[in-house]
Amino acid sequence: MLSRSAVLLLLGACATTHPDPSHATWTALDSGVEVSLRGLAVVSRDVAWASGADGVVLLTRDGGATFARLPIRGAEGLDLRSIHAFDDQRAVVVAAGSPARAFRTVDGGASWSLVLSDDRPAIFLDGIAFCGDRDGWIVGDPIDGRFVVLRSDDGGASWHPIGREPHAEPGEAAFAASGTAVACAGGRVRFATGGAVARVVGSDDDGSSWQWARMPMAQATASRGVFSLAFADARLGVAVGGDHLAPDAREGSAAFTVDGGRTWHASERPPAGYRSCVAIASGYGPGVRFAVGTNGADASDDGGRTWRRIGDARAALGHHAIAFAPASRIGFAVGPRGRISRIGG
Repeated sequence: MLSRSAVLLLLGACATTHPDPSHATWTALDSGVEVSLRGLAVVSRDVAWASGADGVVLLTRDGGATFARLPIRGAEGLDLRSIHAFDDQRAVVVAAGSPARAFRTVDGGASWSLVLSDDRPAIFLDGIAFCGDRDGWIVGDPIDGRFVVLRSDDGGASWHPIGREPHAEPGEAAFAASGTAVACAGGRVRFATGGAVARVVGSDDDGSSWQWARMPMAQATASRGVFSLAFADARLGVAVGGDHLAPDAREGSAAFTVDGGRTWHASERPPAGYRSCVAIASGYGPGVRFAVGTNGADASDDGGRTWRRIGDARAALGHHAIAFAPASRIGFAVGPRGRISRIGG
């Protein structure tokens, strides 16, 4: 008969192990551009889209070995900070600032259609998310005391105001640092805010009504708040942010939820400063999340409760956005001056 210690050793040997996400390799890629990149959509190990300033949209189909630049007529000079891609053919890209524009392609960027246009001086769109192939959401800063919320029910071919936009508190807004201030929790839309107050605003009935959760994160000034959301499923989510004018300040830079965003808890050991984007990386394990910011990157293997600084020199350069292929250890990150990195093998 095996001793208790032998049984424990056997069970440990048979248990599924996952690599340490903080030790993942980061590899420099050649984007071919020098502009700031903030939009990122990773479809698979091989297919990823990126977007940014001066109307730049990039697409790789070979895991980052090469990037094709996809020009959009009418997007010259626009800052395309948000992008969502369904595959290597279909994508929607959104400009921040005024004029607001969104463009859609269904042929891999060979042609683009203008699907949203708003010339109001106060318009500023912060992010995009799709809760399925057809159900899309775009959120923008408040106008006349209400957040701009646009919806698509046809995969991004058309967009319309929902007509029941949630109220904003004075001095409250959203951030377009990575286009990921909007996310879906099990098919239900959530978006993050900051400034005077930091909240997560959500709807469980397609925008007919809205609920607010106050965040245990940095707030009270225009540079502080929640900058990015990500959900692993209908319950488990994570938020990152902080103060983009104090990139080394750790306090109030991350939180997590276990009830779909109704309540949030401050991370017990937060990231090493302001973070502009967070991503689910389930290929490394069920609780793994990565976060990036201007002073480096961090990883969590417990759903965002605690974070560890990633020591890779490439990660330490700073990035604006990060995303992983579904159920894969392969991801990409984008940043200033055309920076693109590949994470994992």
